[in-house]
Amino acid sequence: VFNNLDSIGYQAFYGCDSLRNVNWGNSLNTLIKIDRQAFYECSLLDIDSLSFGNNLKFIGGSAFSNVDSLRYVEIPYSVDTMGSDAFSSCYSLTAVIWNSTQAKPYNAFEGCDNIETFVFGDSITTIPQNTMVGYSSSWNRTNIRKMVFGSGLTSIASDAFIYIYNVDTIVCKASVPPTLGNANSLPGYSTIIDVLMVPCESTPAYLANTSWSSHFTDI
Repeated sequence: VFNNLDSIGYQAFYGCDSLRNVNWGNSLNTLIKIDRQAFYECSLLDIDSLSFGNNLKFIGGSAFSNVDSLRYVEIPYSVDTMGSDAFSSCYSLTAVIWNSTQAKPYNAFEGCDNIETFVFGDSITTIPQNTMVGYSSSWNRTNIRKMVFGSGLTSIASDAFIYIYNVDTIVCKASVPPTLGNANSLPGYSTIIDVLMVPCESTPAYLANTSWSSHFTDI
């Protein structure tokens, strides 16, 4: 049982491919750091969801890579460092809630090809360049079906999403259309996305803003 832990060390459970259960106790609320490869290739570990408390600051590279059962992850606003491939190749992962305003997902979800919904929380005002970077090769793609931008968003930088595939719906909760850096600010590199969902009262503003309306079949 993990109680009152503030850190899980480097390669703490590295390659424990027979590890099936972890009793987190209260530690999801007390953890400050999960170091690199802490649960790397714990392929049989039965973790359906991870919702960390707001003490967590650091998730190291490949910390949860190849944890096949993981379906849901919520990253708190307190996280200021997200390592490369932190959740890579978690093939069952279908939902991610991202609340951090200091760290970027970057390639943390490389190879997660079944993400149904990726949500950027309401506290995020700016999505910077290279926020998410995937790979062009089909065997290691990051696929996301629906992306949600929170109500506080004001701008998305140029090339914010690189090689992020299969987005067919974007939900933007901002009442004023956020500023887009260029045509590649949204996922898909200028390809047409099926649906944009916005607040009803904001529909005319999004339709009139060609930076947004030119990307979508239906608003």
